[in-house]
Amino acid sequence: LAIGHQLGMLSFSTLRSVAVPLLYVMVAVSLASMYWYLRPLFEPEGGDAQAREMRKRLFGPVFFTVLPLFVLFCLYSYLVAARYDIGARRYLLYVLLNGGFHGLIILGSLIVAKEFRLEKNGQPLKRINLPLFLSFCRICAVPTLVFLFLHIEEIDAALVLVPLLAFIFLTDLLDGLLARGLKLTTRIGRILDATGDYVLIFSISLVYRIIDFIPTWLFALIIVRLAVQAAGIIILYLLRGYSYLKLSFLGKASVFSVFTIYGIELLEYLQVPGLGHPTVVTILELVTAGIVGASLLEKVLYLVRSYNEALSGQTGERGQ
Repeated sequence: LAIGHQLGMLSFSTLRSVAVPLLYVMVAVSLASMYWYLRPLFEPEGGDAQAREMRKRLFGPVFFTVLPLFVLFCLYSYLVAARYDIGARRYLLYVLLNGGFHGLIILGSLIVAKEFRLEKNGQPLKRINLPLFLSFCRICAVPTLVFLFLHIEEIDAALVLVPLLAFIFLTDLLDGLLARGLKLTTRIGRILDATGDYVLIFSISLVYRIIDFIPTWLFALIIVRLAVQAAGIIILYLLRGYSYLKLSFLGKASVFSVFTIYGIELLEYLQVPGLGHPTVVTILELVTAGIVGASLLEKVLYLVRSYNEALSGQTGERGQ
């Protein structure tokens, strides 16, 4: 249709009258196809009966944890949008995308329902404990953070963005400390912690590139690192499960360095003396790139080795 319009075969009004309804149909079909993804979670016949029972039991606790967070972040964004005259259409788009994101969180939680158990004794969780709630808070905040960053020129970033970032980083610190201190470490907690970090890094990286906070080369390096990590984790989890999800010191260092440089990039935007100086920021970008690059190399080597071990284990099981 676009090519036809460029060649003068279709007027813009004709293009719009055809393309918009067609787009609605495509979106509707895509949403309807979710049925086949959701059905296995609650299928009464076949599959693992214990896993089905656990998903049914977890749906309520997960849903009533995620829903209030969705409402809370939508309310916060509404107050910001009203205060700084951000258009209603943009706010409604945010609400729709935020709702879809929270739906995916619920769906993902149910898919890995078997990991909702304490590490010390393997006891299944009956409710969402405090460390897990903090992890959910951090993940659920991502769309709101993206929304605010995309409107950074229209809002008071120091008043609106910095407190939200502080809250997110505080949850990242406290969830692990509380889980270990209260002896509530869980398998899903480790998964949510890593997932929250990487979703947050991906989202902020994308927004920072859009608003030109980071150079293209640094963005590309970070995205490649995330893609390798995500593909490796998903493949290994499907092959061997939770036991193969391991974090290294260099991996943690790369996450820390990226979060640090992103905070400093914001300081540069806010024209904070010292750390916000452009020369300091450029040097720290290079340091971050070195850490992320080293972590990428380590991750590739680790994933190749783990993948071979996983395949060897499966081959041995079939032989037996």
